[in-house]
Amino acid sequence: MEEVGGQSLKRLLDDRQARAVDLRGFAEVLVKLHRFPFHDAVPCTLDQHLAERCRGLLGPLAQAFPDLAAPIARIVTTAREIEGELLPTYTLTHGDYHPGQVHVDAGRLWLLDLDLLQRRDPAYDVAMVVVRLNGLGTKRDAAEPYRELLKVFLETYFASMDSSIADRVPLNAALIFLKRACKRFCYKDEDGWLSLVRFQVRKAMECLAVHESQRAKRALSDALEQCTACPGAV
Repeated sequence: MEEVGGQSLKRLLDDRQARAVDLRGFAEVLVKLHRFPFHDAVPCTLDQHLAERCRGLLGPLAQAFPDLAAPIARIVTTAREIEGELLPTYTLTHGDYHPGQVHVDAGRLWLLDLDLLQRRDPAYDVAMVVVRLNGLGTKRDAAEPYRELLKVFLETYFASMDSSIADRVPLNAALIFLKRACKRFCYKDEDGWLSLVRFQVRKAMECLAVHESQRAKRALSDALEQCTACPGAV
């Protein structure tokens, strides 16, 4: 990392200096990663995600917040129902793909933080981008500029990748929000952490609602619109 030049894409986004070409490059980096011919690793299953990323805390979380037990179970059940047929489509993924993980240097992009590389649904990485970019728009009260940049990212990515990945982005976004709820439940060190846990689960349910509203055999443009409808993390 000491040799990485340029600026992080996150800083460019924060400073409103990110351009469409930067988001296209951001998408092209992810395409290269997802197409990398690496098939020997054991796939990351839903149970592994719940144990590692959610710290095995979904059960205790549901016990501590009884009103959240049913929504949490619904998300997990939905993800489990489609997991079996997806395993053969898993690719190499970053696991924490967001604008802070890429540096832009005179047209050259550097990908950082490869500690979480594993085989899993590529929609997880895409969902991470959706959640982060929508979150930046919400945080800065400027949703439309970030939404347009997100559209550039999605259109570039899906120009090269299977459009069926887009169908699973909202569901993976729901899993990301569950992970964030478990993190807050684990540390309990933020002011208002009780409300933050409920907030994250509520956002997860919004993502699940987007997933469940999807129409079968629709155009890719509709699927991408559904992706951008997922809420952002702030």
